[in-house]
Amino acid sequence: MIHIWLPTQHAPLRLWQPTTQTWQHADNWQELATLASLQHTKSKTLQACLYFPSVHLLKLQPNLSASQLKALGEMGRRYLFEEISIGAVDDLQVKIPPTPQGSEPPTLFGLHATAQSQWLQAAALVGIEIVGLLPDFSLLPISPILANATDSGSFEGFEGIAAVYYEDAHTALLRWADYQGLAITTLMLALTKMPQIHNLHLITPTTVPSPDNLPNGVNIVQTSLAPTPVSDVTRHDLNFAQTHQGTTVPAYAKIIMSLLFFALLTTFIADGLRWFYYDHAQKQAQILLSQQYNQWFPNEKLNTKLSLQRQLADKLVTQTDVQPSVLSTLATIQPILQQYQLTARQLNFQNNHLQLQLIGNDTHKLNQAVADISQKGIKAKLGQINNAAPASAATASETAPPATTPLAMIEIDL
Repeated sequence: MIHIWLPTQHAPLRLWQPTTQTWQHADNWQELATLASLQHTKSKTLQACLYFPSVHLLKLQPNLSASQLKALGEMGRRYLFEEISIGAVDDLQVKIPPTPQGSEPPTLFGLHATAQSQWLQAAALVGIEIVGLLPDFSLLPISPILANATDSGSFEGFEGIAAVYYEDAHTALLRWADYQGLAITTLMLALTKMPQIHNLHLITPTTVPSPDNLPNGVNIVQTSLAPTPVSDVTRHDLNFAQTHQGTTVPAYAKIIMSLLFFALLTTFIADGLRWFYYDHAQKQAQILLSQQYNQWFPNEKLNTKLSLQRQLADKLVTQTDVQPSVLSTLATIQPILQQYQLTARQLNFQNNHLQLQLIGNDTHKLNQAVADISQKGIKAKLGQINNAAPASAATASETAPPATTPLAMIEIDL
């Protein structure tokens, strides 16, 4: 793996040389790829860690616990950066490095995807695969390392935090903990805003500032250490190249997916019930159809493999021929029955023989109606006239016929 340092957006790139333990400058990505290929001649694909300018890193320390930040979800944590982010927060990738128990609330770090894609595409054009994206303040050593590497001076007995400061022509970096650091413009302003820093380690070639330009109580010591790459890049908690690591589904998305799942489940259950009842009704209809068919045609058995229409086609030919004559006869005698106020109680049709059971006000109207029907060319015959049973009080109306209502049967041959 090669290590690339980009101090600022327009500064020359720097490539780490493991043999000399120094940073070699390159004016552009193509020149840097050429230098890297000389180091790794046997490797077809160059994997690299890019230390991007810390000025692109957004830092936030809300008054929330780790469990509360987890409950917010990825989208909720992004919107915490709305007040400090110049651009939209929708494309932010948020990292939460671990913090010791009982310490200050967790710190959130955010990096816009637009900046990431710009660096990844520039490296991909020259055949370099970026597998690590770390802020460049992580190149500075931390105070435990400096404790045994100072050129002079000891900070035992001093209270406060020990910080590391690096400055060159293109950048100025300050680091005071594993995951705490930033790019600064003026050292005096940074120390004024962070009065807890009492011990300041200066890395060569940083110029030693004058004590008159520093806040009171700040002790300075020069060290010969230089910015060096991180040993384990892929597992670093601030590696923004791991885009899918530690991401979670937002809470509202889980609710929408749950509602969608239950809606689909309800639809499947409803369709299953409809199919079950439809299949049950179909079987019942098949049984009733078979029973009715056996009543109509006792000498034949219904064939379930053939359609019912096909099996009844030959048997209904004569009935279809008769049906128009029956309807026309009924249409002819209906006005006559209405004229003499006769009511048909029962109608029977069998073997081209039509029987009507009629109720009238008197016998004369029955005889006259039969005579008018015969004049229409219909063979009608009046049967025996009887008296109908009297209507009950519950069903009788003001216009109900008297108790001795004549009732007769008219027989018509078609």
